[in-house]
Amino acid sequence: MKITTLTSITALIAALAVSSASAATLKILVEGAVPNKGTLRITLFASEEGWLKTGVRSLEIKADSPKASVLVENLPDGEYAISVIDDLDGNGRLDTNAMGIPKEPYGFSNNAKGVFCPAKWADAKFKVEGDGVVRIRLD
Repeated sequence: MKITTLTSITALIAALAVSSASAATLKILVEGAVPNKGTLRITLFASEEGWLKTGVRSLEIKADSPKASVLVENLPDGEYAISVIDDLDGNGRLDTNAMGIPKEPYGFSNNAKGVFCPAKWADAKFKVEGDGVVRIRLD
């Protein structure tokens, strides 16, 4: 009985060590925010299927200057993409005009751009393998 318990505890400690070793910290730097006006809504996506639909992490920060940064901790290694909206009016979404053109600043990882549509997953995705930094410029 003591050996089984000791084996279980050792296996648990090893599993925790492995999972914490592969957990990364990602620093997201956002440039082009409107200072002291809205809320930066930053969403991290982990798959093409969930791109711009189902985020795995969502963060909200106030920008007191055109540049802002945030840390995403305990992020498993893998492929991700990020969207950022500078929600100037605080309604929780990207406002567009009648033609569908955004009226608020927005951006994507890799500074990916879409043509008359949001950026594609393939253009915005990047790999996380340990700690890293992503820079996003808002338009």
